[in-house]
Amino acid sequence: PAPAPQKGEATAEDRRKKLFGAFDKSARPTEPEELEGAEDGDPDGDSAVAEGERYYGLLKSQVRRHYNVADTIPDAERLYLKAQVAMKLGRAGEVLDVSLAKASGNELFDAAVVAAVRKASPFSPPPDALRDALQKNGVVLVFSP
Repeated sequence: PAPAPQKGEATAEDRRKKLFGAFDKSARPTEPEELEGAEDGDPDGDSAVAEGERYYGLLKSQVRRHYNVADTIPDAERLYLKAQVAMKLGRAGEVLDVSLAKASGNELFDAAVVAAVRKASPFSPPPDALRDALQKNGVVLVFSP
């Protein structure tokens, strides 16, 4: 015969009941969550995310049109260049501040990217949902040749 469990120890049957009780509680329906937004909209809010990504893509492409990587930078080095540029934008799309968040290691390339941001300004006005964040926190865009 199996030894009797000591006082305070749960038997295998007790542990099994406790486990299945937890499963039963998790399977019970709960009150539906109150969601904000359009009734037929995506609960993950894809439209605002897509709008932000679209705007950041426009910023990046507008800056790219204005920078020219110096011919003095060897092709082999160009493959590894990557600069992160931080910029804050005003409500009308004007550049309030621009700086290197992370330099590429090549001063010519870094200077060309920062100058391109200034030349590309003003940008189109940011979407309403992004205006305050772009003015207060800014955005960091990554550029490579």
